[in-house]
Amino acid sequence: MIEFVVKGIRIKLSFLFFWFFALLLFIDKSGFVLMGFIAASIHELGHLLAFVLLNDLPIELSFEISGIKMVRSQKIIPAWKSLVQLFAGSSLNFIFFFILLFSLHSVNRISVFATCHFMLGTFNLLPIRALDGGKIIQLLLDKIFSPRISVLVCTMISWGTLVLLIGICLYFFSVGTGNLSLFSICIWMGIVCCKKESL
Repeated sequence: MIEFVVKGIRIKLSFLFFWFFALLLFIDKSGFVLMGFIAASIHELGHLLAFVLLNDLPIELSFEISGIKMVRSQKIIPAWKSLVQLFAGSSLNFIFFFILLFSLHSVNRISVFATCHFMLGTFNLLPIRALDGGKIIQLLLDKIFSPRISVLVCTMISWGTLVLLIGICLYFFSVGTGNLSLFSICIWMGIVCCKKESL
């Protein structure tokens, strides 16, 4: 793990992050992994831009094997600012999607890159606690219910969505058109949700 500080923000770089990404790039000859990684980086850039524009810089950026994690400061900010920060990542993905979509004249690698942005932006808004959508639901529920009820309802919604996604994956496997990547992501999100509940 390499650690350094830039403008008061602690940057953590895990060797596993770069090793795993390099391995995926070596295995994948289609270029889809690289396009997905670029789309994910643009997604995180959207979050970071929102932090900067709202004058609420994160205190830590951590590049881990599970992804890029931002740790925000402990100061209390209005709910609308939190919502802007959470929506910013997917919003930037959708902006890139429409820019790429309207600049296309045929189906090519750029259209696949546009699709990566759309799918990543949409996927991150699913109401699952490990994703931006789950955090948005949690934030909204906190305004309606007590913290205990809010966490309970958010957990039920999160697990309900995960079970539905896993069910869809299993169905597609049963008809011979399964997607191992989506199934793996669902399992990973389930593990992340379990970790959050054990904290």
